[in-house]
Amino acid sequence: MTANVYQQLEDALYTSLISQFPNERITFPFNNAPEPQTPYIVIDVMRLDAKGREMNSSLATAGVMTIEQVYEAKVRFEVMGEYDDQTIVGDLAHRIEFSLRTPLFQNALRANSLSLMRVDSVDRFPRKRDTKTYMCYQLPAFFAYAVTETQDVGYINDVNIEGTYTDAGREGHIIVNEIIITP
Repeated sequence: MTANVYQQLEDALYTSLISQFPNERITFPFNNAPEPQTPYIVIDVMRLDAKGREMNSSLATAGVMTIEQVYEAKVRFEVMGEYDDQTIVGDLAHRIEFSLRTPLFQNALRANSLSLMRVDSVDRFPRKRDTKTYMCYQLPAFFAYAVTETQDVGYINDVNIEGTYTDAGREGHIIVNEIIITP
């Protein structure tokens, strides 16, 4: 069974971010819910690319193999807030940018199978909503993300080979073979 990679990645990002910003509202885009009270942070997984080959373990447990795949995830953190609070919203965006590089955040990322690769600069975009103007600060970041899965692949306990082979070039030369595989 293949893991839900996007769900695991979103959970890992959320857990890492909430550990550093426990008092902030954090959500995901396209969640079909009412807009949270501002300011709030949106974690948007923009892209997920598998990098390199998967890594397979030897059979550590009878018939069970561990498979690991590393991905590069492009994530956009958005900090949204009302225009009146733009300094608070901008400050929160820059605190996230700074925190991504701190040892505490790096430890939180590592605990969730994530590693920061690079962070781009924060961009500001005003957005009109109903009768208000909102400020949106976007921070693109790139993470390495490892997904590990175990599969029951079975194994072979014993192989016995016996069979019959008659060599056409030598009269009376017979080899007897039989193949028995015991899972």
